[in-house]
Formats: sequence, structure tokens, C-alpha cells
Amino acid sequence: MRKQFFLSTALALTIGGFLLIWESPPESFLKPQTGKVEKLPSADSYMREIISFKFSATGARQFTLSSDNASYYNNKSLLVVENPKLNAAQTSNLKTIKIMADKGHLFADKQTLELLGNVDARWNTEEGNNHLTAGKITYLIPSDIARAEDGFKLKTPQAQLTGEILSTDLHNGITNITSKVRAVYEPR
Repeated sequence: MRKQFFLSTALALTIGGFLLIWESPPESFLKPQTGKVEKLPSADSYMREIISFKFSATGARQFTLSSDNASYYNNKSLLVVENPKLNAAQTSNLKTIKIMADKGHLFADKQTLELLGNVDARWNTEEGNNHLTAGKITYLIPSDIARAEDGFKLKTPQAQLTGEILSTDLHNGITNITSKVRAVYEPR
């Protein structure tokens, strides 16, 4: 009798366990997600290895923008570029202007280009090579002015400068430094 009671109890537990597993949703057997999955924004279009040219009102090439990858958001009128490289046209005072960054935002409606993360700008003048590093540079396309407002380091043939705010007129080659300036002048 004990043997039959033990066998029927074992059979009932086995059938109960089988039904429990059979009726359980599959998610109950998966490991719980440890991190929150972030939803990626959906761009209207994606591009790879882009090269874009911007021309001035007179028809002269103002700059060339190249990038590894780009995403365009139509409702924001925004182009997000990865590893952008900006080559500005030669002007009367500046020879070659090259700016590189980790990321960039081109706001078409405002005609503004923001270069973000490890911004590295190099250009040549009659005096020699200049090198600017900053965390962020804003380039105002219609006025051809570039601004660094979150700190910068500038090395010229005659000086090394650091400061908070720098504004450069790329067409005329005039630079204004207005906040927390420190400089070491090295005459030739």
C-alpha cells in the first residue's frame, strides 16, 4: 500500500510539473534583461562616405564637408555626421583650413555646423602653421565665422594661447579671443 501511495504521489508530482512547464510562457525561462534597451532614433535617410560641397552666393566653393557616416532627420532639418572633416576654401589671408572632429551637426535651416568632440583645426597663414584644439566649434556658414565657446588651445608660430571663447572670421583671417586668456609669447 505504501508503495502504491508513493508511486501515485510521484506520478501526480511529475504530471503537475509537466503541466506547469507546458503552460508557462517562454519568457519565464529566459534570463531577465540587466540593462534597459535604448531605442535608436530613426533617421529619414542614412549615408556612408559622403562628400558635400557648399558654395557661396558668388558661386565660389566655401567649404567641403566629408564624413564616414551620416544620418538625416527631415523634421529637424538636421544632418548628423560621424568623423567629419571640413576643408574651407583658400581666402586672401588664410591658405588651407582643415577641421576634424568626432561628430558634427549640420542645421540646414539655421545654416550652422557644430563640430563636437576632439575638434582639431589646422590652417596656414603667411606667418606659419596654426593649430587649434577644442571640445566644440560652431561654424556660422553665411558669415564664415567659427566660434569655440567651451574652451580652446591655440598654437601659432609666435604664441601658445588658452582661453574660453574664440571667434575667427575665416574669410578675413581675423581672430578675437575674449575670455580667460592665457598666452605664452615666443618672438622669432
